[in-house]
Amino acid sequence: MQTEKNGQNIKMPYTAALATLRGLMLIGLLPMAGSMGLRALGHDGSAYLPFLIIGTILCAILGFCWGIIWVRSRVLAGRMREFLNSDRPLMRWTYTAGEWQRLRETAWQSEKDVWQFQMGCLSVLFALTGLLTGVMVGADEGWAEAVVGAASGLGIGLLVGGGIGGIVAGLNHGVARRAYHDEVPAQVALGWQEILFDNEYFRGNGMTRFIRSAELGEGYPPSALVFEIYWPQFRRGTEQEWVISVPPRVLRTLEETLPAVIGSPPDAP
Repeated sequence: MQTEKNGQNIKMPYTAALATLRGLMLIGLLPMAGSMGLRALGHDGSAYLPFLIIGTILCAILGFCWGIIWVRSRVLAGRMREFLNSDRPLMRWTYTAGEWQRLRETAWQSEKDVWQFQMGCLSVLFALTGLLTGVMVGADEGWAEAVVGAASGLGIGLLVGGGIGGIVAGLNHGVARRAYHDEVPAQVALGWQEILFDNEYFRGNGMTRFIRSAELGEGYPPSALVFEIYWPQFRRGTEQEWVISVPPRVLRTLEETLPAVIGSPPDAP
């Protein structure tokens, strides 16, 4: 998703997280739909009330998280737009269609198989949980019952883990495919303690959050700009590394600009 104002195209932040949460909300709807369907078939609805409650709570929690991230996305997009329309950028560039195609190809090659790993991990996790649960439940009745319980728990765990893992992995795979087919080239803008790259944005204050270092290294295309950022966040920790591919055409200008990006404030004496 993009917004445009004063000629600046902004790619909305957190689009992947929002898409994933929307999909996960469908998981919460499944027990609700199952409970309502059974009641429609004439079954006693009270027996399925727990499923309805669980589904409602899950959807409410996920919906609340989605709303928070949606608001955060709009606020951050406004800050990105304000940065681009100000005089703070010391340097900026937009990738050409060819450069952007190569970057998307590289990202797709590194991410296209991640969904299989995610699905496998969730399947194994739920299978082990079901296996242990079945053993503990059946152990009170004897070894035969423990074996039967273990087999039943293993099968149920595989089904549940495979189902949930398939949904989560499918959502992430879909997000990666959408990113691969995004033909609008990303833009980069650098200011003092400020970075905008595609739909990511950071602005430091030089004290509690700041760019610790910026170095040019080897990458693809030939050079990569590596930022070490100190940014205390609950979900990411305090240290982050941002890697931005640098086209050869902007390399010399970037080398001249980098000291000002991590140096003293522009208005410092």
